[in-house]
Amino acid sequence: MHVAGHTLRMLALGSVALLLVACAGGPPPDYPKTPSTAFTDYQTTRLGQRIGAPNEEQPELSGFRLLPEAREAFIVRLALAEVAEQSLDMQYYIWEPDTTGRIIVDRVIRAADRGVKVRLLVDDPFYMDVDSAIASIDAHPNIEIRLFNPVTNRGWYQMDFISDFRRLNRRMHNKLMVADNAAAIVGGRNIGDIYYGVNTAANYRDLDVLTVGPIVRDLSGVFDQFWNDGNAVPIVALVDRDYTEDDLVVLRGNLGDWLDGVEYPYPIDHDLERLDRTSAETRAALVWAHGQIIADNPEALADGSDTTDVSHFLVSRVNSLDSELLIESPYFVLRNFGIELMGELVERGVRVQVLTNSLASNDVVPVHAGYAKTRPRLLENGVELYEFRADTEDF
Repeated sequence: MHVAGHTLRMLALGSVALLLVACAGGPPPDYPKTPSTAFTDYQTTRLGQRIGAPNEEQPELSGFRLLPEAREAFIVRLALAEVAEQSLDMQYYIWEPDTTGRIIVDRVIRAADRGVKVRLLVDDPFYMDVDSAIASIDAHPNIEIRLFNPVTNRGWYQMDFISDFRRLNRRMHNKLMVADNAAAIVGGRNIGDIYYGVNTAANYRDLDVLTVGPIVRDLSGVFDQFWNDGNAVPIVALVDRDYTEDDLVVLRGNLGDWLDGVEYPYPIDHDLERLDRTSAETRAALVWAHGQIIADNPEALADGSDTTDVSHFLVSRVNSLDSELLIESPYFVLRNFGIELMGELVERGVRVQVLTNSLASNDVVPVHAGYAKTRPRLLENGVELYEFRADTEDF
C-alpha cells in the first residue's frame, strides 16, 4: 500500500508538471510586423508651427512646462489628440478601461478618423480581459496597437507567471504621448481615473512635463526603439480570430453609449476650447533650456540586466554632486550600495532630501515594508526623509 501510494503521488506530480508545461505560454510570438518610425515633417503641421515652433534666438533649445495639476494634465492630452494632423504615438505602462481611459480612446479614434496615423504601445499583463476591445480598435486602418513583453497564454496567464516569471517581471513603465512629432507629454501619469483626480476613493499626486523642440525628436526616437523591438508584439498575434472594421463599428457604438451615460467631474469640452484660445499663453509659459533623454534599452529591460542606462546615468550624476540632492519618488527602496552612497554624499556636504509615500498613502504595502527596513540606516546616514500624508486636504 505504501509503494502504491508513493506511485500515485509521483504520477499526480508528473501530471501537474505536464499541465504546467502545456499551459505555459513561452516567449512572445515572432509575429511578422512592419517597422515604422516617427513622422518627420513636423514643421508643416499646425502644432509644429504654433506651440512647437523653435526658439527664434536659440533653435537648439527645447521648451518645457510642468503639468502638476491632474485636470490640466488630462486636458492637455486631449488637446494633443484633438490638434494632431499627421501622427499620434502613445506609450503607457497602464491604460485603464475606466471613464478616463475610454474618453482618451474615443479621442484617439476620432484622430484616426481624420487621417492621423496612430501607434499605441502598452505594457501587457493588465489587458487580457479587454483583448477583444483592443483588437477591435486595432482594426481601424489608421491605428496599430502593440503590447510589450506580453503574456502569451491569454486564457490562463497565471501559468506564464509561474513558468516564466523572470521575463514577465520585466515591465515597460514608460509614459509618453507625442503628437505630430512636434509636442510631447512625458512623466509619471498613466491613463486612468486615479491619475487625473477622477477616482472617488483616492487619487495619485503625480507630475508630467509638456515639451516641444529638439527634445521631442529624441523622445520619438525612444518610442521608435520600443515600437520596433522584438518584445513589442502586435495585438493581432495574441487574439484567437481576425478582427475587422465590423468589430470596430460595434465597439464605437458601445463606447458612445457608455460615454453618453457618464458625467466627468470637470467640463472637458469647455476646458479644451479655453486651452485652444490660450495656446499663445501656453507657448509663452514654456521654459527654454537644453534637454537630454535617458531611457533604458528595451532589450536590456526584457532581459533583466542589473545595470541599465538610466541607473548608470543616475549614479554617475549623483557621484558628481557638490551641494544638494532632491528626490521625489512614490517608491524608495535602496539596496545597501544606495544607502551607503547617500551617506557618502552627506559626509562630503551634500544635503539629501527625500519625499516618498507614507504607509497611509502607499498603494503597495510590500514595497513600503522594504523601504521601512532601510529607513533607520538612511536617517543615521543623515538623509532627510519626508513622507506624504494621505489626508493632505487637512492642512
